[in-house]
Amino acid sequence: MKLDLTVIISCRDEWKIIREVVYDIGNVFFQNNIPGNVIVVDDNSTPPLTLEDIELPHCIKITRLYKNVFDPGLAEALKTGITYAHSRYVIFMSGDGTDDPESIPLYYHYLLYGCDCVFGQRKWPREYFGNYPTFKKMLKWLGNRLISRFFDKGYSDYTGMFKGYRLSTAHLGLNCHAKGFAFPMELCLKAIMSGASYKVL
Repeated sequence: MKLDLTVIISCRDEWKIIREVVYDIGNVFFQNNIPGNVIVVDDNSTPPLTLEDIELPHCIKITRLYKNVFDPGLAEALKTGITYAHSRYVIFMSGDGTDDPESIPLYYHYLLYGCDCVFGQRKWPREYFGNYPTFKKMLKWLGNRLISRFFDKGYSDYTGMFKGYRLSTAHLGLNCHAKGFAFPMELCLKAIMSGASYKVL
């Protein structure tokens, strides 16, 4: 079966949770008959991640581990994942378990039936930021709200990680200049400005 979907995860020292994250994604693939795989990009973990650190028996065939080939950081790790993805669609997820793999089939559904992008939207305040410091929480929330006034008033989570793209649209990310968590925002805005179709969940 042709590979259709790749979930790209940046991981840096998330030893306690990354195997469970990969396991849950694998279960979602199998239960929903999604022809997909998981790319975990090791963003300079100490010590470096190995396949034994991230995979369980039923996930062996779908799991790939790569080193961040660019400078350290989330943006460069995700670019590495985009470089190695060979499926029609990609989904970016966090390596800390904050994104729900059970949402993958819904993302995949909208990508499969014509959307270039699918953007997840978290709720404010508790589900939106988890244990973020209050000042950063407010700053991030206000920044997202401000951006939404200029692009789409129905969407206000531009900096969120959990987003899906047609691979050709995700390639816009290879020309992004933002660092860290500003990268998902820049890629999202580049896609919107390019005229890509999208669905907000």
